[in-house]
Amino acid sequence: MEYCSNGDLRKQLNKPENCCGLKEKHVRLIMKHISSALNYLHSMKIIHRDLKPENIVIQDQNGHTVYKLIDLGYAKELDQGSFCTSFCWNFTISELFMSQKYTCTVDYWSLGLLTHEIITGSRPFLPDKSPAEWIPIIKGKSAAVIRAYLDADKNIMFSEEISPFHRIFCLKQT
Repeated sequence: MEYCSNGDLRKQLNKPENCCGLKEKHVRLIMKHISSALNYLHSMKIIHRDLKPENIVIQDQNGHTVYKLIDLGYAKELDQGSFCTSFCWNFTISELFMSQKYTCTVDYWSLGLLTHEIITGSRPFLPDKSPAEWIPIIKGKSAAVIRAYLDADKNIMFSEEISPFHRIFCLKQT
């Protein structure tokens, strides 16, 4: 066992200077190291099933930052179809909480969510809502109907419609 003195990725993401995401060079390095770790696990027919910032530790090795994947407590040997009863809500694919069979795709889903968070600084799904609450909403919307705008406080808001009050410009001239 080795000690990683720089803490975990969640600690890094919670720093005020990272509120809008990490710098591109850090994102690339994290993705390189974590995708390599997942590739190794999958080549050994192991699914991690708990990929999240808290399970990525940061270590300095000879002046270079190394991101390491830890906590194989939920890991499982890949078989013809696996089931799971416990997991982290915010980084979980729908097959897990719907008791459907899954493969290493659960790790790819979590890697996508992790990527979103380290680039933007925010989680793609609301942490205070369970998947039972947000999955039906997401499934009922197509990407074509979701619009983003800035509110008066410069917060990014999402809506199916943008009211005239929030329109910055009009594409069609009158």
